[in-house]
Amino acid sequence: MATLTLAACAQESAITTSKTGIELVPYLTKNNTYTYVDKDLNPVINETFSYATPFTKTGFAIVGNLDQASAIIDSKGKTISPYTHSNIYMNEVSGYTLLISETSFDKKLPFWKWDWNIMSSDIKKTVPYKHLEVRVLETGQLLFDKKLADQDDDYNFIIHPIDDNHFVWNGDLYKIANKKFKIVKHHIEEVLDKGRYIPVSKNKFEIWESKTKQPILSNLTGKTAIAVTLNNKEVLLDSINQDRFAPVVPKILYDAKTCNTYIYPQYDKAFPKQIQINTKEHESFLKETSLIYSVNNSPYFILGKFNYDHDVWRYDWLYLDDEGNVHDQIPVMDFFITDQVGYNLWPDASMLIPLENIEKDWQLNKIKYVQESDDLFIILLKHETEKIEKKGLWNRNTQQWDIEPNNTDISILDMKRHLYAVQKEKAGDYIIYNNQTKQQVGQKAYASIYANGMVRKKNDAQKDQYFYIDLETGKEYKEQKDMNDFKNIHPTILQRGIVLAKKKAEDHYSDKFTYALPNWAMLTGNPEMIAAVQIYGNEGIQVTLQRVDFKVDFNNEASIQRYVNHLNKQMKTTLPLLGYVLFYKNVLIMQKDPNYGLALSAFEASEITRYNSDNTTPNISFITLTKDLEMVESTVELRKDA
Repeated sequence: MATLTLAACAQESAITTSKTGIELVPYLTKNNTYTYVDKDLNPVINETFSYATPFTKTGFAIVGNLDQASAIIDSKGKTISPYTHSNIYMNEVSGYTLLISETSFDKKLPFWKWDWNIMSSDIKKTVPYKHLEVRVLETGQLLFDKKLADQDDDYNFIIHPIDDNHFVWNGDLYKIANKKFKIVKHHIEEVLDKGRYIPVSKNKFEIWESKTKQPILSNLTGKTAIAVTLNNKEVLLDSINQDRFAPVVPKILYDAKTCNTYIYPQYDKAFPKQIQINTKEHESFLKETSLIYSVNNSPYFILGKFNYDHDVWRYDWLYLDDEGNVHDQIPVMDFFITDQVGYNLWPDASMLIPLENIEKDWQLNKIKYVQESDDLFIILLKHETEKIEKKGLWNRNTQQWDIEPNNTDISILDMKRHLYAVQKEKAGDYIIYNNQTKQQVGQKAYASIYANGMVRKKNDAQKDQYFYIDLETGKEYKEQKDMNDFKNIHPTILQRGIVLAKKKAEDHYSDKFTYALPNWAMLTGNPEMIAAVQIYGNEGIQVTLQRVDFKVDFNNEASIQRYVNHLNKQMKTTLPLLGYVLFYKNVLIMQKDPNYGLALSAFEASEITRYNSDNTTPNISFITLTKDLEMVESTVELRKDA
């Protein structure tokens, strides 16, 4: 099957400011349809849809109807592109919106190409095809219109910006002028920084700038070796930058006219022809070098020599500047070399994290740098004897764990706002963690959390439900339980329950000696009501005391909802109301005890952070209230004497 690849860019937040200045968010209703609201949950677009995406910065969103068709609307709800059963996507470039449409169909084959199956009577007379069409939504300009075999994966729609008016897309260089998109060059293979690019070529390569009419370097040929002079001795550094599959653009380009050699990834400066070495170790290292990278925006080159003596796959490193001087270290913090799956080769573990920060019986396995940060790295640790792995977030600058390595998974949600999705246990839910405040955002956890604010969570019927949240606050953009969900219980009763549930938790953990709490800390919570039972008459009390013929799991919200529905159905509402049983979920939170008069030390603050980051799983409990909203131990105490 062919794959249509979209832009590999950061996802936008679900809260998008439209061209009208209103912040629009997809909002999930109780009927499992979507509408759009502002950040204060005020309706903006009243029409409902079977699904809805966040608006692009250019002011458009994709919505669906009950017929499983999709359309494009603007921020006023006006249909810009009509409903279609084709797969549609949008991409933004330089303030414009590209609408990509993919329609599948079966193309009839001529009879001499029919696929005859000798094992059966089936004859394949068609082949899967797709019709790809790309238009500029604002102007209607058609950029791409082709019918391709479904197996044809030579086309993709990854956009590589060059500058404000140029971009490379599907191998073509486009220029935007006077609201028109124009192809100015075909067959672009490599996009470099500073507006440069390399077109495809069989033998000779050129490096161009988007605003020039002639190449800045031409007649370049690919090499796998570099001829240099080491202390006046001619030496050939061979088998450099070898890949299992040769790239279209070689990682070493040679200019025969100037005898200059340019190195991947940016080919930004010439490799020194003469190298000054002071030790035999440096000479031996250079001759065994198999990896060379040019560090852009600096005079340095990184040289790697594979080290077979290590337990884990790794390189040793040496450095050159563009004048041929050898260095054991370089002052570079914003350059990274990764393998094909994105894990760090350089800087490696020995440069980042001292071994004393690795727990006993654990060893460093893999490292991945955090984009948009020079100091943060997601570290994967592997147990030495058991098949267990865990992740943490390491800060190179502070030489500390920002997120302790006791998590199954850590992923980046929003670097500008220091937000991460953290999964404690394998197959468990994810929470949002704010690395700046060192606290969990909200109290809820989700099966999946995406960078654009979309989350996945099981509903009461144990089916996947998708909706959006504000990553910074945890606010959910979905219709919440109202009085009907709580059988017409007044919100005042629920709020009283929250206050008493919080007090119950604080009272329970008030004995600091028993729970080994320091005098500067206390445990509290932020309870959330999830279900309620209203007790009617003494018969209702008996209903709450009877056994049920199904399992009630206090770790499962859906199970509690089932139990509550079972109890409420048996209540005789004609009898006097005696009280309430309120079920809630709560995550224990450590905070400074308000009775502690001193400021917290750095260690004490870090201990609070550590506790709250480790303790994210909500517990479900309940409280029983009289009709006068006083808390009692059990429903038996609600009994009304005849």
